[in-house]
Amino acid sequence: MNLLHGRFQGLFLVGTCHRDPRGLRRANTLLDLLAPDVVLVEVSPFAVWIRSEHRRFFLELFQKNLRAAAAAHGMSLPVALRVPAVRHIPIQCALPFELRAARRRHALRGTPYFCVDRSDASRLFVSDWPNWLSSNNLKSLLASSAPVPPSVAEEYGRARAALAGLTSPAYRFRGPDGAVWERRERFLEHAVRATLRVLAPERLVYLGGWTHVVPNDGLSLFDRLRDLAPTSLLLDDVDRIEKADRMPSAQGMERSRPPQP
Repeated sequence: MNLLHGRFQGLFLVGTCHRDPRGLRRANTLLDLLAPDVVLVEVSPFAVWIRSEHRRFFLELFQKNLRAAAAAHGMSLPVALRVPAVRHIPIQCALPFELRAARRRHALRGTPYFCVDRSDASRLFVSDWPNWLSSNNLKSLLASSAPVPPSVAEEYGRARAALAGLTSPAYRFRGPDGAVWERRERFLEHAVRATLRVLAPERLVYLGGWTHVVPNDGLSLFDRLRDLAPTSLLLDDVDRIEKADRMPSAQGMERSRPPQP
């Protein structure tokens, strides 16, 4: 897919893995390639505020409790920080790379961006942080029986399979908190439609977690926007786009051959 030279217009839903260590570079590159008129970021005003104001407190609490949890296992802090079930926690306490990429684009090009997630969903998530960052929880995460989260590559693999309709994304629309997540998708849909209606951008990019941009029983953001014919991308697609752009065409290679004697 060639996204360069302004040939593609419309609505782009870009799915990310929030733990992606290459996420900021990838997001910066993809926004440069897509050159949107407006960027919508899946982060709530509350999520931005609490991380901006209290990130240092959360990180200090995390390190203090992790040190105690590691000592209980006879483990040093540096070793504990490398445990897969633990090492993504500091990322959760930071401003998401999706927002930082949108801010960079705004600073460089003046592209407006908006934070469009629901604050009540963020409050629900943050309300569990005291337990999540507790030494008891960290102690269990350091135990050998603690579940290891999927790698970023595995996450994008799951996303790609869900986008192709091969598997279910197993997102939480069912269960006791399903109504919260369904309201969240409806809120995101309204934000996208309102942006298109009021600002009428030729190219709009939604940047958020991949579970929103894949089919999910008619309830996901992607499902709700099908009438707008959105283009769903995964953030790691930018690696293949860059590689394809760097590869010379067969015709170009033919032209560059020296004349034969």
